[in-house]
Amino acid sequence: MQVVLFLFVLLGVPAKAQTTWAPVGAMWIYSVGSYWGEYSYEDRLTVVGETLIQGLPCRQIDFEIPLCGSGFVNSIHMRSSGDGVYWYDEVSDTLRLLIPFDAQQGSSWRVPVYSDTALFTVDSVDVVDFDGQQLRRLHVSQEFTVGMGFLFTQDTGSFTERLGNSYFMLPWFWPCSDSDMPGGLICYSDPE
Repeated sequence: MQVVLFLFVLLGVPAKAQTTWAPVGAMWIYSVGSYWGEYSYEDRLTVVGETLIQGLPCRQIDFEIPLCGSGFVNSIHMRSSGDGVYWYDEVSDTLRLLIPFDAQQGSSWRVPVYSDTALFTVDSVDVVDFDGQQLRRLHVSQEFTVGMGFLFTQDTGSFTERLGNSYFMLPWFWPCSDSDMPGGLICYSDPE
């Protein structure tokens, strides 16, 4: 009996914590401020439900930008599969890799955003404890090419399993003003 129990313990424990990315009800709060410092506010991104895109389950994430006026809400659709997080590019009708959590130090990937492209390179990888779970974190640097100018400058940052990007959820931003700049993740919560 002890041998069977020992094998169960060895084989039954996953190599890393099982995490749910963006469960319904999850919320990220990011700070946003004016480039010149005359105001600041918070963007709240909330997973409001699920839908099918190209036959695949995706999360609908709504975010309200209070400075744009009451009721201004943008929606994006994202999904996780294996060790990757994908966003739905409505223009090209494509699910695009946003974060490959299995990336190793030195690896890189491109995220096309309309006519712009963000190139992320993993500088280092570590593990952080969050709510009792060991989560993989990628420290990255970013370069970008500008076509229409949707991308903002995020020279460095980190992507953490379950939490996403430490700077802003996406490598682009829909500001109400040309001077609006994301300032980083303030808070994350989910019902799990």
